[in-house]
Amino acid sequence: MEAFRIYAHCFNTLTQEALSLIGADVMLRMGDCYYEGIGVEIDWDQAFDFYYHAESMYYERLQGGDYLIAGNYKKAITRQEEIRQKRNENLPDFNWVK
Repeated sequence: MEAFRIYAHCFNTLTQEALSLIGADVMLRMGDCYYEGIGVEIDWDQAFDFYYHAESMYYERLQGGDYLIAGNYKKAITRQEEIRQKRNENLPDFNWVK
């Protein structure tokens, strides 16, 4: 619970300058909290949004040569794919539409 509180505070107080430096890291960790239910109820929609933004920010950093974050970039993409799969599993059967 403490982890979520700390990450949420970081997210809510990000300045424009800090956003480019650590925004992706904060977004990834917020996504993890919502994905895994760390200090908050599991919410795949919230998790997906945070992972989506983390991916975009990590991509910009990778383009700038920050290759140390490649694993985090891949994690953000992988988690989005996992959430898409979970969402698809929960969709009703639409075979009757054909």
